[in-house]
Amino acid sequence: MKKSQAEVVQEIQNIIKQDSSNNILPKFLLSGDLGAGKTTLVKNLLPNFGVEKADVISPTFIILRTYTSKDNIYNFAHFDFYRFLHLQKEQHINTILDFLENIDFWYYFDNYITFIEWPEFVKDLLPSNSEYHIYDISIDFKKDKRIYNINKFK
Repeated sequence: MKKSQAEVVQEIQNIIKQDSSNNILPKFLLSGDLGAGKTTLVKNLLPNFGVEKADVISPTFIILRTYTSKDNIYNFAHFDFYRFLHLQKEQHINTILDFLENIDFWYYFDNYITFIEWPEFVKDLLPSNSEYHIYDISIDFKKDKRIYNINKFK
């Protein structure tokens, strides 16, 4: 079902609160073209948890940014794998596995509520959804309007 950003922000907030109350840290895969609004979605969501909106900036160049809610209850990891666009298919898996290991990706994946921009580069490496609650959010940006779809992954 296609939704507005406000609807998706509310849905993600509800998922985070519900999953966290059951000791589950949800994961969100953010897909969309360059400039579609992946970081903007995170920027508009995290203030609902007491993170200053101005502090939420794109992790494109540093790959990872982390945030903690004002009440210290929620920890968020925000990854951006845009840099992997240049890799050839034969380089892809080994390079990405090495890189993920170097940035402690699996630590953050296990211990933080996680947002991943450009997830197509790591989707095949993610564990099954039976172990984690993973949600796939696609953003379509056309004629100055963003349309969001959110679905369970795997």
